[in-house]
Amino acid sequence: MTVVREEKRTLRGDIVFGFALAFACALAWLVRDVLLLLYVSALFAVVLTPVVRATTELRIGRWQPFKGTAILFLLLAVAGGMIAFGFRGCWGK
Repeated sequence: MTVVREEKRTLRGDIVFGFALAFACALAWLVRDVLLLLYVSALFAVVLTPVVRATTELRIGRWQPFKGTAILFLLLAVAGGMIAFGFRGCWGK
């Protein structure tokens, strides 16, 4: 035996939903810079987490870097790459 559910959509509910959606869009437009910053931060975190995890699993003798050291190495590598790219732009053709 199947149960048939009837959902009643009212005009009032549709109007309230429309106003709520318009308000949410307007609010998102006002804070779009913050939302973009959060999106880019989350994207970098997702992309760079495997690199940090792989760096923490390296062993040099009995020393194993912890997460802070891995992030420092990653930042130094990115800064070195940006510096090398900058020098390439200035002197290389």
